[in-house]
This record gives sequence, C-alpha cells and structure tokens, in this order.
Amino acid sequence: MADKIVVMNAGRVEQIGSPLALYDDPANQFVAGFIGSPAMNFFPAAWRRNGAGLAVAVGGGVHLPMPVRADIPEAAKWWSACGPSTRGGR
Repeated sequence: MADKIVVMNAGRVEQIGSPLALYDDPANQFVAGFIGSPAMNFFPAAWRRNGAGLAVAVGGGVHLPMPVRADIPEAAKWWSACGPSTRGGR
C-alpha cells in the first residue's frame, strides 16, 4: 500500500493522507465509507447527558454510554451542545 492516498469524489479531492490517518480520522462521511474493511455503517444519532457522562441516543430508546476524556474537561460541554448528527461505526 502507498505511503499517501488521495481520496477523490467526482473529480474533487476529499482527503490526502496515510492509509492509517484516513482510516482513523476521515475528513467526511464519503471518506469514512470509502476507506476500510469492513465498511463503516452510518446511523442517525444525537448526544444526550447520561448522569455525569454522555450517551449517544440512536433511536428506540437506546442510549449508548460514551466515555468523556478527563483531560479534556470542555469535551462534555461541547458534545452535549451538539444536536442530531450522523454517527458511524465499523
């Protein structure tokens, strides 16, 4: 595999980086769905407070607890302010 990959969509560059960088930190949903095996699955979700932490509400009353890094205290405040979004998982 190459040292650098250029992911293009309809003639437009979406992201340039090492294979691991593209896999671990895709620039957008197109790159996330294009890179990796198995392919990433996408689903609508929203962040919710879960006691002292956070959870991802994925519908049907299901809330998946998400750890918040103690070394980034503003992370919980930022994530809890986010509204509905698309989440992905492999």
